[in-house]
Amino acid sequence: MGHSVKYIPGKDYSLEELKKLIRAQGWIIESKGSSGHLVARKEGHKPFDIPTAPSKKTKQSILKSIGLK
Repeated sequence: MGHSVKYIPGKDYSLEELKKLIRAQGWIIESKGSSGHLVARKEGHKPFDIPTAPSKKTKQSILKSIGLK
């Protein structure tokens, strides 16, 4: 498996780094059909979408959803 990504507050993560952080927190990432969007799921938590090109604001919202912010 690839290198782990360390959470650094305020960093603008690439999509690949963001996906590694999400998986490291125990979330499962699945395809959301032909749109290219992904969805993250974890038992006991509300699923959330991962756009193919998330804005910095969206990335920060995702980090908050997985408990890193």
